[in-house]
Order: sequence, then structure tokens, then C-alpha cells
Amino acid sequence: MTNFEEAIQILKQEGVTFAAILPEEKTFPVPDKELPGSYITVTSRIYTSDKKGIAPVMDRMKEDYHFFQGAIVADRVIGKAAAMLLISSGAEKIYGELTSEHSFTVLEAAKSANSNFEYSVGEVVPYIINRTGTDMCPMEKTVLTLNPENVNSAFEPLKKKLEEMA
Repeated sequence: MTNFEEAIQILKQEGVTFAAILPEEKTFPVPDKELPGSYITVTSRIYTSDKKGIAPVMDRMKEDYHFFQGAIVADRVIGKAAAMLLISSGAEKIYGELTSEHSFTVLEAAKSANSNFEYSVGEVVPYIINRTGTDMCPMEKTVLTLNPENVNSAFEPLKKKLEEMA
């Protein structure tokens, strides 16, 4: 089984929207299923989330910017925002079930800059839509004009946008 296949298999578990296989064990908080609204701390090489959008990535990057260094990531949706964040955090392999055309410039730039970087996609759409289906995803819109080669430029504008929307 390839690393992508393993990450995709984890992604297909019920309720999982994001999966990362980390190169080494890390300690991080996860929601406590017994006590909704509270968290427990786990140490694992596998990080999964049931959150939507870029939340699974931003949650970890706020605590440890390079949390995904060397990781193999499988996500239900990879837009330009998620691609920029994951690459700036150091992900080495990225799979998106649904991927925007805007993310390809970022993914291709990363592949050109790092021969170890790989990506794979399922369905490709012109852009990621918002949750109501009425417009472009606000996260994709936030990074739309950012240089795809300067992935580090995405974190602060996306963090600010999430705070505005909270």
C-alpha cells in the first residue's frame, strides 16, 4: 500500500474530513468524544479531523507552524488556501478528493521547488464554493491573488479572515 493509499483509506473512515500521516509521533489535542466541547491530548503519527474547511490545518499550525513537516495529507477539499498552508507547513504529499484549479499553480510550484513533493487529486473544479453554494469559498478568495510560490504569505491573511468570520 502506498502512502497516499493509506492516507486515503484513513480519510474514508466515517466522520473524517482530513487525515495526515506524520513522519514521527506528535502530541496534540483532539475533541473528547465522551465530553463534547472538551479535549484530550494524544500522541500519534496519525492526525484526523472531522472539521470542515481549513480548520484542521489552521488548528495545528497555530500551535506549531511546521506541524505537517514531512506529512502525507489526504483532505476532502484542497483549494488554494489549503494547498498554500499545507506546503508552507512542510507537507510532502497532498491528496485532495475535490481540488480547485487555483490550487494547481501552488501544487506545481511546490513540485518544481522540491523534487520530493508529490500531489494527487480526484475531481477538479474551477474553484471551491462556499458552504451555501452561492459564491467562491471565502478562504480561496482570500488567497486568490497571492503568489503561488510564496506559500508563507497565506497564513496571516487566512488567520485574520477566520477571526473575522467567527
